Amino acid sequence: MVTPSFPPQYLAILILILFGIGFGAVTLYVGRFFRMSRPYH
Repeated sequence: MVTPSFPPQYLAILILILFGIGFGAVTLYVGRFFRMSRPYH
């Protein structure tokens, strides 16, 4: 699944961006869930 016309640098940057967005979304979701489940903390 490797296309010769696609530079690996762009693939690495795209993966890093996707991981950053995914990690941020998961962190926000987990933080919101913990705030909802435990209002004291």
